[in-house]
Amino acid sequence: MRSRVIPYASFSELAENEVEGSDYGIHLIDAGSPVLILAPHGGGIEPGTSEIAFAVAVPHYNCYNFEGLKRAGNWILHVTSNAYDEPVALSAVRKASVVLSFHGCSGPLPVAYLGGLDVRFKEILRGQLRTAGFQTGEHEEFPGTNPHNICNKGLCGRGAQLELSHGLRMLMFAGITREERKRPTELFFTFVAAVKRAVRERIEEATGRR
Repeated sequence: MRSRVIPYASFSELAENEVEGSDYGIHLIDAGSPVLILAPHGGGIEPGTSEIAFAVAVPHYNCYNFEGLKRAGNWILHVTSNAYDEPVALSAVRKASVVLSFHGCSGPLPVAYLGGLDVRFKEILRGQLRTAGFQTGEHEEFPGTNPHNICNKGLCGRGAQLELSHGLRMLMFAGITREERKRPTELFFTFVAAVKRAVRERIEEATGRR
């Protein structure tokens, strides 16, 4: 099984072959919020995404992270977002009215790609990120518009996702290894602050509060 190179098609298949606590970890922080921030491919799968999700969520919003903990070969733990069936994530997202998921994609240019069915949330995120100096776009391969995508399984049936390029994530940390990701850069904090403003604006619109 250690020679496997094809990612698992479902969490149930993954759980049959991998060991929680040594191969992967599941972490949920329940802040009693209607907002869920999640990184379904964190740790060594799409490095940097779980650190960013946690920083955006704490202390006000619920946070879910699935982290690859292997020394190498974490990519096999990548259950695609359109088939993401990990029970803790499904339970958390079905209680959320505002959902934002973080992902990592390839590419040397520092770009945050916007996706998901929550068009208004995408507009807010785009505005806040551009104001903070970040380049944004929409990724043809990862639009996040499938209703089965984990970001779109909240109470409203729509959410947002941010696909962060490798180039952007490299600028946010001292490096991409587990130890290097413990040393975020100033750009990391600028990015997190911009996303926090966008989340706050979206929840205020959703609840009618200012």
